[in-house]
Amino acid sequence: MSAGGGIPILCYHSIDVSGSLISTSPTLFASHMSYLAASHYQVVSMAEAVECCTNGSPLDRRTVVLTFDDGYANNHADALPVLKRYGFRATFYIATGFVGARASWMMRDLTAMFPGLRKGDDASELVNRCDRAQVGRRIPYLLRLHPTRAASEIQALLDAAEFPMMTWAQLRDLHLAGMEIGDHSYSHPFLNEMTDLEVTSELDKSRVMLESKVGRPVRSLCYPYGAYSPQVAQVVQHTGYTSACTTELGLTNLYSSDRYAMRRLLMSDRDSLARFRVLMSGVGRRMLELKPWVKQMLGPVRSLAKLRTMRATGAA
Repeated sequence: MSAGGGIPILCYHSIDVSGSLISTSPTLFASHMSYLAASHYQVVSMAEAVECCTNGSPLDRRTVVLTFDDGYANNHADALPVLKRYGFRATFYIATGFVGARASWMMRDLTAMFPGLRKGDDASELVNRCDRAQVGRRIPYLLRLHPTRAASEIQALLDAAEFPMMTWAQLRDLHLAGMEIGDHSYSHPFLNEMTDLEVTSELDKSRVMLESKVGRPVRSLCYPYGAYSPQVAQVVQHTGYTSACTTELGLTNLYSSDRYAMRRLLMSDRDSLARFRVLMSGVGRRMLELKPWVKQMLGPVRSLAKLRTMRATGAA
């Protein structure tokens, strides 16, 4: 790859059949990986890609960086065997405070954003009554959905809060298989709502634990929920990480992009094999490269349209 092009950084979470916002079925995941192998993509970890660029070596145009967020036990059971089959390497970002436990931060954070939320209840009315400013800062995707659809997504995430996480022994298995173990914080907080000192303490605690348990330096970070700010990114850089991933959609040029605000492609069951093939194609990449520019250009237009609507309805 020339220094002028971007590469896809794929972001998976849970490999399961629940159909949640963060889930990709084992069958679909395997088909994604089979396509990459058959198409002769070079699938590498984040550390490998960053090191290559730091050394000034060119990345092949068909390079793909593979990442997994949170540390679900099904990553070990269902993703690792597929990766080993094709000789792929990947980075697993681990929320260390939940190793060997459950993904309970989802229950903690969703009930804070939607007071009165309980598993199994109809959450559509709670969506209408929630603090939209808070949800907009934290999980804006939910506000773009119809309340009924948003309620369904919320319940699926509450179900995911029961998913088991990998154990330290399983994480060591990943390391021995050639996978990179990256940091995803200790308590999975919204780092952009914390002070610099709190961010430093949160990440230091997590990284020290990872390094002591896995026995390898940790240099790659992924922001929990993708939530960060320029100030948080600066703290992360000063803390010693060599890269940090967001959940912002797009390709990343590791030669010229901010390595502490790297874009990714979030994968789920919505990404059928046909859609995945398009994303990986030249046409798909050109669309992704244009998307941030189009979004930037349309921002003022959308703001003006929103203001006009508010004035017309008497809301402003």
